Amino acid sequence: MTTTQIFLQVRAEVNQALDAARQAKIIGSSLEAYVELTVPRGTRLAETITAFTPEDLAELLIVSRGTVVLADTDSITGANSTESTGDTVTTTRVLPLSDNSSVTLQVDVGAADGLKCGRCWHVVPELVTLDAGVPGREPGQVCGRCNFAP
Repeated sequence: MTTTQIFLQVRAEVNQALDAARQAKIIGSSLEAYVELTVPRGTRLAETITAFTPEDLAELLIVSRGTVVLADTDSITGANSTESTGDTVTTTRVLPLSDNSSVTLQVDVGAADGLKCGRCWHVVPELVTLDAGVPGREPGQVCGRCNFAP
């Protein structure tokens, strides 16, 4: 199974967890979410997912924040389940791999902490104010990344 195929499986599971979080009214859009992936240490899944920086992972999953937690295989329980704790939705799935083995993935989704950027809509810890005097820019509150964008 290629890295792309593994990532697409993970992305599909994240999308299902995001949908469950929307239904539970924890988030409105995916950019209002943080996603924490718990994967078994020493697996191909862990190798694939930890290759991404947290920023890249968030961009690829279309969320405001993405993190990875490496865990012992037996610490991820509740296979093929979804539960909501009020402020977080947790889904746990057993993903089949091409070598007839499987690996367990846990996806936790909650509302990202911070403020919504007026330009990219990501939720970030702080915003900066753009000056009205800068040509080509409208004044407003934006994140640090959008502050440097033309």
